[in-house]
Amino acid sequence: MRTRLMTTLTAAILTVMCLTLTACPDDSSDEDDPQLQTFNADFMLENYAVDVVTATYAALQTAAEELEDAANDLDGTRTTGNVTAAQVAWRAAREPWENSEAFLFGPVDTAGYDPRMDTWPLNGTDMDAILAGSATLNAAFFASAADDVKGFHAIERLIFGDGGSIDTAAEILAELDGDTRRYEYLIGACADLVAATTALHTAWRSTGGDYQDNFINTGGSSVYPSQKAAILEWVEGMITIADEVGSGKLATPFGPPADIDAVESRFAFNSQKDFADNIRGIQNAYLGNFGGFDGPGLEIFVASRNDELDQEIRDAIELAIFEIEDIPVSFEDAITNNRPEVQDAIDAVLALRDVLNDELIPFLNNSNFQ
Repeated sequence: MRTRLMTTLTAAILTVMCLTLTACPDDSSDEDDPQLQTFNADFMLENYAVDVVTATYAALQTAAEELEDAANDLDGTRTTGNVTAAQVAWRAAREPWENSEAFLFGPVDTAGYDPRMDTWPLNGTDMDAILAGSATLNAAFFASAADDVKGFHAIERLIFGDGGSIDTAAEILAELDGDTRRYEYLIGACADLVAATTALHTAWRSTGGDYQDNFINTGGSSVYPSQKAAILEWVEGMITIADEVGSGKLATPFGPPADIDAVESRFAFNSQKDFADNIRGIQNAYLGNFGGFDGPGLEIFVASRNDELDQEIRDAIELAIFEIEDIPVSFEDAITNNRPEVQDAIDAVLALRDVLNDELIPFLNNSNFQ
């Protein structure tokens, strides 16, 4: 957890915050209730849109391109070392994607990039039928293919296997070499993932669709009529993924009964990492951090007016990450053999969701923004 000591930067930001209030009276009732004062959130919204959301999508695009390069290397030189390199690249690309699920609104939603890239469960039956068929697995094919036969999890199945155990690189290579059409599928699916991540990043960046401008300049022609509307969208994204992780990704396979087939990213045994990265996405969104860049985030506003709520949110985030990572062995095994630890993780994530929904949202609704 970050230290509670005020850094020089934070002190400077808080000074700017006071200057942006429409009133900082010396002798009025507002001084006793700073929540009644009007706050200019321009700097906070710009950092979120540019240095968190757009930066995360930039990292996702780069990681997807590196995954495509690794797949092409594997196709060109079919070795166990290149199988392992492709697996490493897939895991690396998952991290910014899972972080980004803390803001599943805007183009990722309206243009359908989320299901195109990350539909689960994968339709293995239809995928096998495609592999057994004769269709050319090019960009046009994947553009029109169903969401449940492409994206991250189709790639995952090809380079990790789906035998229910951790397959060695040699076993994966033998499976790929046993049906060279699998390479065609892998290359096509990776190219489609790059196309989706590139389009998503372009939709947000200032030199593309400039969706980020909706947060930087609310009102007028913006999607958001006010700063408060944009901030509430920001927090609703955090709530949505907390609920999805707690009520869906963790709870659905947990059951009862336990359902191994519902475990996301189970081919790569990457489930706990996915879930923890989802919560880190909430953390990034709240603190305004990503890729080594440190805020200012929403916590600057919350801490200036309700330090106890700020600390409660920070603690809830940290506990949710801890409990997810405290689940022993693979999540696939844990839903049967380590159920108390899984339940602890579910409880912690849903507690985080409730703090955001039941405490932060009312707090923001009762606050004044320009």
